[in-house]
Amino acid sequence: TAIRKQGDRYEISFANHESIQADYVVLAAPHDIAETLLQSNELNEQFHTFKNSSLISIYLGFDILDEQLPADGTGFIVTENSDLHCDACTWTSRKWKHTSGKQKLLV
Repeated sequence: TAIRKQGDRYEISFANHESIQADYVVLAAPHDIAETLLQSNELNEQFHTFKNSSLISIYLGFDILDEQLPADGTGFIVTENSDLHCDACTWTSRKWKHTSGKQKLLV
């Protein structure tokens, strides 16, 4: 399996020896898999600077009205040397109103 740029398009080759042409390619894969698929010496230097990390999504609902949150906020990102045991928090109900039917806080 590989992805090769050919002119303005891409050729995607599969393990079964079939291939397709595409105008765009969107990858949802860890960087080491993307590196293998793209086989680009030009990008390898960039790929080697990336670090993988794991992700756990936990959703919590609180009986707090959305208006009680800061007006311009949608969450926070934690610095690397913080004492908090999470890296970030998104106020889901602020970003996507449909996720909280009663307009309560969903993080």
